[in-house]
Amino acid sequence: MCIANRLFLPTFPIAEMSIHQLQYAVTAPSRMLSLLTVPRKSNRDVLEPFQTCKLFFGKSSSLTGITLLPGGRFLVAGVGEDLGIWDLGVSYHINLRTKPIVHFSNMALDHILSVYPTSDGTAVRIACERVFVSGLAFTSY
Repeated sequence: MCIANRLFLPTFPIAEMSIHQLQYAVTAPSRMLSLLTVPRKSNRDVLEPFQTCKLFFGKSSSLTGITLLPGGRFLVAGVGEDLGIWDLGVSYHINLRTKPIVHFSNMALDHILSVYPTSDGTAVRIACERVFVSGLAFTSY
């Protein structure tokens, strides 16, 4: 199912997940769609986040891009000249980690263009761009 839907395989460590976690993961798309399509009583009737936290990424605060890997567990963000990947976890019952699990320094990137798993679901490709005065150069990491 993960490969057919082009998900990053570590998003759902099926062998380590409980039945409750598997049921929650499988029903997440339909539950989210239901939340988004249910008519609201008023403009003030908004969805509240279950959990919020500040993600720390060194001293820079210049966000150059942010995206979720398909499956929603991993967040990729460019901050200043750095690139980080955060693990948001499998379960909504855990506290979010505030520091990246992977951090690449001095990437000199301007935008994150695309983040997607490889066709076998075991790795991630991140396409970034760096704009130079003389033109546009694309770099894939």
